[in-house]
Amino acid sequence: MQRNLTPQPPTQPIPEHISFTLCATFAILYNELYNGSHYHFIRDDLKRLRKHLSLSETVETTIETFASMKLKHSKASLEGFFKVLSEYGNNESLLNTLLFWAISENGYDARTRAVLESFCKEIKLDLKQYEADFASELRTKASKVSEQLSEEEKEAKKKKKIKRIALISVASIAGAGLTALTAGLAAPLVAAGIGTVFGAGAVAGLSSVATVAIVTTVFGAAGGGLAGYKMNKRVGGLEEFRFKKIRFQNSLHLGIAISGWTGEDDSGFTKPWKRLDLSTEQEALIWESEYLRELGTSMDRLISSAASSGVYQILKLTVLSSLLAAVTLPVTVMSAASLLDNPWSVCTRRARQAGEELATLLFRRVHGNRPVSLIGCSTGSLVVWHCLKSLAEKGPDAYGIISNVVIFGAPVTTDATEWEKVRLVVSGKVINGWSTNDWVLGMLCTSQVCGTHRVNWRTVSDKRCVNVRLDKTISGHTDYHRRMPRILNLINACREDFEVVDFYASTSSSHTELLANKTSSGLRRAFSMSDLHSANNSNERSLFSFSKTSQFCSRSASTDQIQLLR
Repeated sequence: MQRNLTPQPPTQPIPEHISFTLCATFAILYNELYNGSHYHFIRDDLKRLRKHLSLSETVETTIETFASMKLKHSKASLEGFFKVLSEYGNNESLLNTLLFWAISENGYDARTRAVLESFCKEIKLDLKQYEADFASELRTKASKVSEQLSEEEKEAKKKKKIKRIALISVASIAGAGLTALTAGLAAPLVAAGIGTVFGAGAVAGLSSVATVAIVTTVFGAAGGGLAGYKMNKRVGGLEEFRFKKIRFQNSLHLGIAISGWTGEDDSGFTKPWKRLDLSTEQEALIWESEYLRELGTSMDRLISSAASSGVYQILKLTVLSSLLAAVTLPVTVMSAASLLDNPWSVCTRRARQAGEELATLLFRRVHGNRPVSLIGCSTGSLVVWHCLKSLAEKGPDAYGIISNVVIFGAPVTTDATEWEKVRLVVSGKVINGWSTNDWVLGMLCTSQVCGTHRVNWRTVSDKRCVNVRLDKTISGHTDYHRRMPRILNLINACREDFEVVDFYASTSSSHTELLANKTSSGLRRAFSMSDLHSANNSNERSLFSFSKTSQFCSRSASTDQIQLLR
């Protein structure tokens, strides 16, 4: 059944017992998500929710008790609270109220969004669509009000700096109409716009200046946001770093997709993410295209030489174990592998610089004070990793920016200690997609990495950290681009309005297409079982000596789980 997702004012005040139930529910959900971490933020956020719902201060101690309840005791309470909310109904009106609470003070914090995601999953509402409709409604109302402003009102608002800045936004909306939300809305637009969407009572206590502060905080100051960002000068060795919008509907939440290589036409930056559904507003990071093209060409060359030489299957079976030392590979394969080493080393170095630059932009809130979800593949995952590390180094001020993180085929450590350092800056889920079929990554990385192994999450019970094994979906590293829709579908991050089919490979060879290549009889004779047995008992790792671009640590991995993004 089609739901009415347009934000509407509540038809009646929320009863006091429902308001209390909402506060208690959110207290338990916060506790389930973070289990003691982010204590001060959660306490303040729940206090803000209590005030927003006009509950007496006398219930505050009770709500804090729910926020610190033992997890084994909280399940029954949570079930009871959701039963009360189900009997009340009117979930859409409740979500409207909660969204306004979420953005009404210091912007939209990713931790608040994480608890809203959990809440919406239980009441079966699509938070992404509500965020999009919420933002679109604001833009529509703002445009209508901008057309009605009189010249006298405009002149009066020029007297104060904040209102002068607001008028610039009005002109932007009325003229180009391209960056209405990311550029910030004018004070009179906001006062009338939000009042129309949520009812005059929703903003009765807010002045125009206070209201414009809320909206410009959430959607960013004047400018084009990430889409309008251009690197003014080279950052370290970084030569190219810009964003391209790949999904255009405005939202309270932003998704950023980062590819790890591309083909000659650079379609690899956007095509794999065509059906991505992290948000209705999504950007692709275009970075170091010259070097990523070279990387794609070099990987293609290695795959082709392995297939034509008949060693493709052997590499799949041996490269992630100690058995590769027993194999005498053809010169063409060794040559192709050697040629891949240099572009890989360059791209992994640039990935660190790109990740640090991305962290700087997000920390400065160039995108606005709203949550961002990151997804990356191959060296794009390395960009995500270094972004998280850089944000983690900035401390608590960087908390609440990152919503969800997804990485595929990542040349990133599996060490739980390292992941524990960055996990605090991720408010939602961390999903690691990996495969034992990824022999290219196995050759390039001399130690255990996320792309070929599970991550050994320190807190096994943490529902926010998930490993997804992709052996049945991909046959090698370059299949990540071609089969991305299927992979996204596995984690519920694929658009429902698209059929899930494979793309053409961004390189001329696809791992899946090469599966029919059989090992030559001559090579099978050279690769005898006695050789395999002796190699398995040796300490040799690989025929190749590739550059170590990061410090990786080998650890045992946890059991696979499939955890959905919805």
